[in-house]
Amino acid sequence: MKPSIQLIVLKDTNKLNVALLQNNTLGPQTGGNMGNEYNHMHRLVWLLTGQWGRQFPTTTAGTFIDETYTYDIPDDYNGVPVKIEDLEVVAFVTETQQKIPKWKRYFSNLL
Repeated sequence: MKPSIQLIVLKDTNKLNVALLQNNTLGPQTGGNMGNEYNHMHRLVWLLTGQWGRQFPTTTAGTFIDETYTYDIPDDYNGVPVKIEDLEVVAFVTETQQKIPKWKRYFSNLL
């Protein structure tokens, strides 16, 4: 199944952001009292559309934009092994580099 998201276009400037997150990353956490065994969830590991997203052209209500992103997942991120089942994809649209009016999360079983 190919993940998809229907986005509500609110402004003339719209930036699609697609991020890859990793769950179950063991490491230190200040105040976690678990040493280096704190289980971090939703850790950002890669921005498929870059730091500020991919700007798409001005649209009108009902406009459909079909985007496909291909990314080779490495064996590890900063020495943390990758398990496909621990990955999530998050997609969101911003009007600027700060405001996020709509977002959606997908789990690896949809990839």
